[in-house]
Amino acid sequence: MKKLLTTLLIGGLLTVGSAARAATTIDSSSFSLTWLTGVSTGGNFNMKLLSDTDGRTQIGLSLGLQSYSVESDGPSGSANSDTAFHQLAGSVRQGYRITSMTFSAVANGTLYREMPTWPCVYEPGEATNNASMDMALTQGGERTEFGGTRVHDVIGQQAMTANAGVPVDGDFLLDLSTRSGAWAFGTETITYSDDWQYIYWLDSTASIGVTDYLLTVQVAPVPEPSTYAMLLAGLGVAGWAARRRKA
Repeated sequence: MKKLLTTLLIGGLLTVGSAARAATTIDSSSFSLTWLTGVSTGGNFNMKLLSDTDGRTQIGLSLGLQSYSVESDGPSGSANSDTAFHQLAGSVRQGYRITSMTFSAVANGTLYREMPTWPCVYEPGEATNNASMDMALTQGGERTEFGGTRVHDVIGQQAMTANAGVPVDGDFLLDLSTRSGAWAFGTETITYSDDWQYIYWLDSTASIGVTDYLLTVQVAPVPEPSTYAMLLAGLGVAGWAARRRKA
C-alpha cells in the first residue's frame, strides 16, 4: 500500500516537472492565451499547444497543484490540501469566434482502512479524499462562472470537467482553479482481559492527485463585415432581377 502511495506522489511531481519546459503564452491560428497571475505551491504554471486543427485547439496545462498522501496510525488524524488558481488573458483573432471551452483533468486517488483480525472492540478509522476544478470567463467586464466538478472518495481514476458553452469574441479573461485534499484517521482497537485493557491503533491512509489538465477550445470562422455587405448586396441584386422578370 505504501509503495502505491509513493508511486502516485512521484508521478504527480513528474507531471509538473515535465511541463516546466513549456510556455506561459500560446498562439494558435485563431486566438492567443497569456498567463497573467496565479497562486500554486507545487510548481509554476505552464501550458503547451498540443493540437490546432479543424476548428479545435487543445492545450496541455500544468497548474502546480500538489499531490498528497497522508497516513494515521494513532489518536491524531492526518490531513493535507492544496489550491491552485491562475488567470489568463485571451484574445480571439479577427474573423474567428470561440464557440465553447472545456477544462478537464483526471483525479487519481487511493483509500485504505486497516481493520482488526482478532476479537476486540474497535472504532473504525476514516480515509477520504476530494478534488475539484472550476472555470470562469470575463468578457466586457462581466464575469460568468461555470459549474465545475467535485469528486469525493476517489479510488483509481475519475474524470473531471468544466464547460463554457458561450460565444467569445475579442479580448477576455479566463480563470482556472483546482483543489485537492486528503484526510485519514486510524482505527482504534481495545482488547480486554480480567484486569487490563490494551489499546492498539491500525493504519488508515488516503492519497489524491490531479493530472492531465487539458483546455479544449472550439472555434468557428466569422465572415468579415465586408463579406456581409457583399452578401446583402448580392441578395438585393437578385431580388431586383426577379422583380424585373415578373414585370
